[in-house]
Amino acid sequence: MLPDELLAFPIIEHLADVVLNESVLRTQSAPRRYFSFAEFARTATHGGSPALADPAPTESVLADPAATAVFNSFERNCTRRMANRPNTYLTLLHSVLHYGGIAMFTTLAATIHQLADGAELCSDLQLLYLCATVGPILYRLVDHEPLYVQILADLLTIMAHICPRIAELDADSSTDAIEQVMDFFCFVKDQFDPGRPAWRRIAPHIAALPPLLRCQLQSVVDQ
Repeated sequence: MLPDELLAFPIIEHLADVVLNESVLRTQSAPRRYFSFAEFARTATHGGSPALADPAPTESVLADPAATAVFNSFERNCTRRMANRPNTYLTLLHSVLHYGGIAMFTTLAATIHQLADGAELCSDLQLLYLCATVGPILYRLVDHEPLYVQILADLLTIMAHICPRIAELDADSSTDAIEQVMDFFCFVKDQFDPGRPAWRRIAPHIAALPPLLRCQLQSVVDQ
């Protein structure tokens, strides 16, 4: 059996190459408008006529087969002949991490930290892909608080870096991928919570987010 330094670690470190260079991940997902009572009242006044409502939003990138296939199950992609590099790599990485130990989690955390420091990420789909990367192993990090805090803090740092590049992100709208990332953090806080001290260390990284996202996440942390 090859040592981790020759097999497992290079596979984990390959994450940076996939995230930075896959064109499908470098695309922003579609905008998603927040519910507005004022907008609801306006359209209701006109009888809810589609002609008087806002135009239909641009089709979501996540609805595009190439992007959707990235986040499908590997088995589903193989069955439908939609196999792709990001999804295949994600499946391999999860297998490596599932059978790995703390050294592999440390390598993963270091790789994500390198991406957070590099400031080269540009899209919400790249961020969503990183969340999909760490999601299945977070339950194992609850007992390793420093790694847990570092990974989530770096994801928030990446989010803060990406948000100013998303023109659709404002008080009235978000994007499909950003909303899924927000759901990810809510789920993590609810299901894999190492305790309030850990989240107090993560909380300062929320401050750099846009006001609405900051308030939403801060309310989750304060629960």
